[in-house]
Amino acid sequence: MNYRPKSNIIYGDINLSHYDAFAFYCNVFDKPVRNVDVIQIPGKDGDIIMDNGRYNNVERSYIIQIHGVENAKALLGKLSSTVGYKRLTDEYDPDIYFEARLKSVPTIDRWVGEYVRAKVVFDRKPYKKYLSGDIPATITGRTWNSRHTYYIVEYSLNNPGEIAFPVIELTPLRNNDTAFTINYTWNGGSVVDIGHTHQSSNPDLVPKWSEESYTYVLDCEKGLFYNKNISTLMPTVIQNQGEQCFPYIRKGASTYRIYISADIDSSGQVIDPVGDDAIVLEPVLYPRWRTL
Repeated sequence: MNYRPKSNIIYGDINLSHYDAFAFYCNVFDKPVRNVDVIQIPGKDGDIIMDNGRYNNVERSYIIQIHGVENAKALLGKLSSTVGYKRLTDEYDPDIYFEARLKSVPTIDRWVGEYVRAKVVFDRKPYKKYLSGDIPATITGRTWNSRHTYYIVEYSLNNPGEIAFPVIELTPLRNNDTAFTINYTWNGGSVVDIGHTHQSSNPDLVPKWSEESYTYVLDCEKGLFYNKNISTLMPTVIQNQGEQCFPYIRKGASTYRIYISADIDSSGQVIDPVGDDAIVLEPVLYPRWRTL
């Protein structure tokens, strides 16, 4: 364990400070290790290591101090009832958060006067997420292509960590039942097309611009495209040179562009997708920076 000054912890909707509690120990130097298979061959010296192309989860443990037995019962009971991964933040790493689940039932370590000390152990995913990655990226350029069929929104990004998988939101502004296509590209990278057509096996599920302001979300890390308001997954054609994939943001500085296809009205005129007769709002891009 590594000694640190006391820290608040927020796990999902559980805030230690609301229970007159704080953490004062944490294994802050935890690092993920590669997931490998070790193969031993009879008669051969040494082991063969097969890398499975992923990192293992990491244990993050705290010693917390809680004032009063009633607070201790309430807090430890609340923690024990949690299920699945939730956002975990503390003041030891103030610029990042974790996706973590409770690994085991919290155990009382000892009493210190009016305080209960308990050990709480989380099982966190290997990547740390930067809080700054949840702030929408600033648009640095807007233009049309030469044929005026695509509106191009540009971002100048500087990824401080590992390869990042952004979340991109589009919100319709008017009723329209035509198909649409969105393209993504970055410096030195090929175009990734995310398209929706009425040739879907279930045309009723193809997203149509509603009179209500629904928001469509492309989550590149989870590999999902869905309606944020009703959590409906959308049938998607996602291709990069014939292979299915989701766009990502490379390490370091890069230019990231989103191409929004224009609509054609009944007279054959192009409708500006982000103007007064807009189909969609300008996209909102959350870069979701991450590091090991």
